[in-house]
Amino acid sequence: MNSEPRASTSAQGIHVVAKPMGPMCNLACEYCFYIEKKALFGEGENFRMSDDVLTSFVKDYIASQPTPVVEFVWQGGEPTLMGLDFFKKVVHGQKPFARKHRLLIIIIAKVGQGNLKITCQLLRSGMQ
Repeated sequence: MNSEPRASTSAQGIHVVAKPMGPMCNLACEYCFYIEKKALFGEGENFRMSDDVLTSFVKDYIASQPTPVVEFVWQGGEPTLMGLDFFKKVVHGQKPFARKHRLLIIIIAKVGQGNLKITCQLLRSGMQ
């Protein structure tokens, strides 16, 4: 029996966790490693991912993936502080690529408090 590991024949993608609100959050969890990162930004920073950056990120991230499944993970701080319109823009930016037989998955990593209403609105609307 051959015990050598077999080389994978399927393409491997990369995995990025995007933080559209940077370190902004509506909680103060003791375990949070990221909220202190606010100190790295200059005064007056609004921490919001701009529409231009969002458009480039969606396009370039999908283009960089050699896999049929592309996962978009939005984390924070608290990503739902971006509001429902931000995630609608995400879906709109993904639509041209979804037609090319790629499965695009959106994951919103949150702690389950605060902007649950936005998360529910996203799910109810089918993110259209």
